[in-house]
Amino acid sequence: MLSLLATVPIIVPTVLCLTVCIFSPTFPILDNPYLLSHSTYYTLIVIELVILLPRLLGISSVVEGLPVPSNSLPIFGHALSFTSTTPWNLMSTWHSHLGKTYTFTLFSRPCISTTDKGFLHLILHKNHSKFGKDVVFTYYPFLTILGGGIVTSNSLRWRKKRTAYSKVRTQADIFAVEDTNANSIDDLSVLCN
Repeated sequence: MLSLLATVPIIVPTVLCLTVCIFSPTFPILDNPYLLSHSTYYTLIVIELVILLPRLLGISSVVEGLPVPSNSLPIFGHALSFTSTTPWNLMSTWHSHLGKTYTFTLFSRPCISTTDKGFLHLILHKNHSKFGKDVVFTYYPFLTILGGGIVTSNSLRWRKKRTAYSKVRTQADIFAVEDTNANSIDDLSVLCN
């Protein structure tokens, strides 16, 4: 309730602005030099939709309480930090300073990085529908290599692939799958010749 009250000073002017914009095509209050301009109100609306609305809907409650790296910028978040070094090195450095699990933002999107097995179990088994993989941004350069496998799939598609892979439990099972794949390739090469 307290976080809801903290957003009232921004929500009220934005709602008033939307009401005036919708019901007054000429936007007459712009004649007053002490009021904000049209573009400023639109900026406030964008800020509300990108930053405050997810907080009100509880989306960011998952990441509250987790450590956050420094050098975050409004709207960009930690995106500029990723230009200084490779993402793998940067995130490893953050893990060494912040611990097993931390959160960071990329263009106002909350992201979680974890090496904690318990937290991974919570995400991947109990709440997999609430979390998504960043296939559009993070995995995009690797999609030609990774394809649509377990690494890049989400939600029900991921669940089906995870269930299929979970049937392979021992090293002997893995070798059996490899032998089957090798035999299939040999059979295919015989057919092609």
